[in-house]
Parts: sequence; structure tokens; C-alpha cells
Amino acid sequence: MFLKVLEYNLKEISYAADVAQLSYSMNVHESGIVLKLDGFNHKLPLLFQTIVQHFVNFEVTEQIFEVVKKQLSRVYRNCIIKPNKLVRSVRLSILQLVKWSIVEKEGAIDSITLDDLKNFAISFKAQLYFESLIQGNVTAAEAVSLQDHLYKMVDPSPLLPCFHPEVNAK
Repeated sequence: MFLKVLEYNLKEISYAADVAQLSYSMNVHESGIVLKLDGFNHKLPLLFQTIVQHFVNFEVTEQIFEVVKKQLSRVYRNCIIKPNKLVRSVRLSILQLVKWSIVEKEGAIDSITLDDLKNFAISFKAQLYFESLIQGNVTAAEAVSLQDHLYKMVDPSPLLPCFHPEVNAK
């Protein structure tokens, strides 16, 4: 829900980015949030900085919370009635260490309150671990500058090593 509210807050920026032929996506992954930016434009770092700023200054009103909550609830119900999506969701919840099925999400969404979301945002941003892959038409100095900007803006406490994502490839 945190990510959906963040996406809602970025709608105007998303439109402007689309006009400039830039795009971004944010997805929940078992080890956290994956942010991908794409485009052939010198404004890509500005888009990154804007997204980071919205992440750091996360705001949610009662109205936005209710809109996103209803939207998510509808999405979950629609996924439950589609067998292929339901089966995929249940299969992934069994195979992945941290993955909630659509049924579990739909069952929990009604009990989430605005205060729950605000408290989650605070605790989530308090301790983070970042991994970055910056590639394309960018210098090493620019890549380091983007990473430095991220650390300066977010300024998290270090995540304990036992919580760092593990690579399970063999």
C-alpha cells in the first residue's frame, strides 16, 4: 500500500516524465522495493531525485488513503476471480520466502488504517539497505553522485547484516 500511495503522489511527475520520454517503475520484491528508470534524456537524474524526494517526504491524506485502499481492494478481488492470476499468486507465495498471496492481501486490506500506513512508512524508512545498478550513457562520477544523493536524502540507519538480502543462486 505504501508503494501505491507513493505512485499516486507521483502521478503528475509520471505524466511529465512520459512526455519527456522517460519512464519508471516501482515494484515490491521479496527483498524490498525495486525502482527502475528508463529513457535517453539528461533529465533522468532529475526524475530519480524527484522520486527519492517523494519517498523521503512521504505524505498521505485520509482521502488519498481511502482512494488507494478501495483501488487495491478492487484489484485484489478481480485477481481472485481470475484462476490464472490466483494460481500464480498462491504458487509464488509457496515458493518465495516473503510473498503474500492475493487472498491474504485481500483479507488484510480492510483492517489497514491510515495510522498503520504512516507508522509503516516511518519504520520502513528508518533502516534500509541499498543496492544500485546504474548503466547506460552515464559516467562513473554521475552514477556515484546519484548514489550519494540517495544516501544523503534518505539518511537511513544501517540495516543489520542479518536482514541483508541473500543471493540464493547456485
